[in-house]
Amino acid sequence: MCYLQGARIGRVIGGIHTDMPKMIWDESYWLQRAEEARTISADLRSPECRQIMREMAASYERLAQLTKDFRRAAISQDRTRPRRDVDPSIGYD
Repeated sequence: MCYLQGARIGRVIGGIHTDMPKMIWDESYWLQRAEEARTISADLRSPECRQIMREMAASYERLAQLTKDFRRAAISQDRTRPRRDVDPSIGYD
């Protein structure tokens, strides 16, 4: 089993876990979580636990990349979508 003494996992305020938003669209948030997981893994003695934390870090990095890709696609799609407040016969702007 993997136990982390003194490590901060999750977000706890006053002993109560805070609710996380359904989805976080900020890639820097996920990159920071990846760095936290790598830092924790360096402090673990068990090779199995270190591997688990490194895998978590890789997953957070993947979430950061997906967030970046999704944001880029959403912006791109938004630019090609006709605006509702503009007469399509006149043009977009």
